[in-house]
Amino acid sequence: MFVLAVFRATRLLQRDDVPPLPAWRAKLMDRYGSSVWSALLDCPWCLSVWVAAGLLLLRSACPRVAQPLITVLASSAVAGVVTELLDVITEPRS
Repeated sequence: MFVLAVFRATRLLQRDDVPPLPAWRAKLMDRYGSSVWSALLDCPWCLSVWVAAGLLLLRSACPRVAQPLITVLASSAVAGVVTELLDVITEPRS
């Protein structure tokens, strides 16, 4: 579940359009331009390392908070991936 939670949180921070995330990302990209920080946000491999570290620290410090969060993020990841796969499978071919 932890790996799925890291995947979902990384995607949420990097790509998803859930308000207010797009505005925050735009502000960060404007502020940091082409620096290492904007590259971190732009690279899922880079960002996922920090997301994993943050979730691991949260799980160590506050397990009663972290476990429900990890469960929600992992469940969301599975639901999203299954939905995308079903869309591909059931899409009419031309």
